[in-house]
Amino acid sequence: MALTSLEKCVLKTLAYYQALGATPLSVAEVRKYLFTNEGVKNEAPFFDIYNSLYKLQEQGFIKGKNGFWTLAEASQGPLEDKKPTNIGILRVEQIKHAALKWRRLNRIGFFLPYIPYVRSLSITGSVALLNSDKDSDIDVLSENKKNRIWTTRFLITVISFLLGSRKRPSRRSGKLCFSQHKSENITTFGPPNVHNIVKSMHIKIWGKDQNHKNKSVFYLKPNPIGLLLKRATEIILDMSGIGALIEKGLAKLQIL
Repeated sequence: MALTSLEKCVLKTLAYYQALGATPLSVAEVRKYLFTNEGVKNEAPFFDIYNSLYKLQEQGFIKGKNGFWTLAEASQGPLEDKKPTNIGILRVEQIKHAALKWRRLNRIGFFLPYIPYVRSLSITGSVALLNSDKDSDIDVLSENKKNRIWTTRFLITVISFLLGSRKRPSRRSGKLCFSQHKSENITTFGPPNVHNIVKSMHIKIWGKDQNHKNKSVFYLKPNPIGLLLKRATEIILDMSGIGALIEKGLAKLQIL
């Protein structure tokens, strides 16, 4: 029996997240992350997605348990050698690990909004997807002022290392991993279908624009005076030309 267009999209979505991190998805997550044709907005009703999931299960493509769905032959990922093996209970364990890491954010990431030229911060990866294991780090995306990305990358790396917040080979669990840096003038993550998927996995934890649609309940709340001092530092560096010289020097240092 041929698959419908929606069933194909649902199957692609489950396959992608299985490959990405062995992540069983709930119906709400399938709808949120649903693969669609390029440039087409996802407006599939929950009822239609439910039907597609059950039809795919009947045909042997996927399996479901306790409200979570994955490929029929999917492995259990990082927790596969540990009990429980039921995909629903496994996902609950992953959510618990992710929740603990979310709670650490305000304690180990409080300094990030004060770093010069940082414009916004998001959590990505397994913590954003709620599929962490106990050894997972916390992936952070920083959005920085245009033409200052090397400066912010350097400052974030050094300061987080000195404060003990940055992950190290011997200390990875619950530490910050600055896996992505981008300039504020870059507004997309690729073609529309890729952009929508990647963007849905970024959860804002701080930004100069406070009205974020997809922000965390653990949103960082820096001291306004500290932010004013940060802004004053940026103005002095930029007006004096020192900021541009620092950026050029740090770019050469980090590229080499």
